[in-house]
Order: sequence, then structure tokens, then C-alpha cells
Amino acid sequence: MRYVVFIVLMFSLGFAVRHAHSHDWFTGMTVNPDGTGGGCCSGSDCREIPEALFLNGAIRQTAEGYVVSLTLEQAQFFNSGASKPVTQLVPYERVQSSRSYAYGLCIWRNEVRCFFAPSNS
Repeated sequence: MRYVVFIVLMFSLGFAVRHAHSHDWFTGMTVNPDGTGGGCCSGSDCREIPEALFLNGAIRQTAEGYVVSLTLEQAQFFNSGASKPVTQLVPYERVQSSRSYAYGLCIWRNEVRCFFAPSNS
């Protein structure tokens, strides 16, 4: 029994550390690439974008920028407080360079607050 409790505790701790680490790079980021517009994240509304959202077309790149079309469940992945689906164009001038070489998204008040892309994309 102790072994099972230990395994569950270690798994939970590993998940918490991984989530905290993947979220850390959003801290201090601002809405606008020039450092203005307030913070992107209040601690629970930014996440790295899973590849599946690109593969299923929920997030796609266009000539004007990135189109984000999330169901309510998908929006709640980024911000558990989301209360409706999110559909929004994020123009290239609002796309910021990712610090983790992954795509990232912040949702606040049912809108895309910040969008991050790897520098080579």
C-alpha cells in the first residue's frame, strides 16, 4: 500500500513540476511585443499549444496571421474560466517570439490575449 501511495505522490509531483515549468516562461510577457499593454498571464490562462490543435485546424496560419477557432473545451484547456468558444484572428504584428521554441496561447475574458510562435515559423 505504501508503494502505491508513493507512486501516486511522485506522479502528482512530477505533473505539478512539469506544468509549472512549461508555464514559467509566460511570466513577465506583455500583450504587445514592444512591452506595452499589460501582462499576458495571471498565472492560469497561458499554455503551450498542443500539436493536435494545429492538426485538426483549430489553429491555422494564414496570410494575415493565425486564426484561432477553439471550442469551449479547447478554450478551457488554456483558461479554465473560459465561458464560450473563441474565434479570433491574431495578426502577425501581435505574434510574439516564443521563449520555449513551442507555440503558446493566453486566453483572458474569452479572447486571445497573447500568441507566441517559434522565431523560425
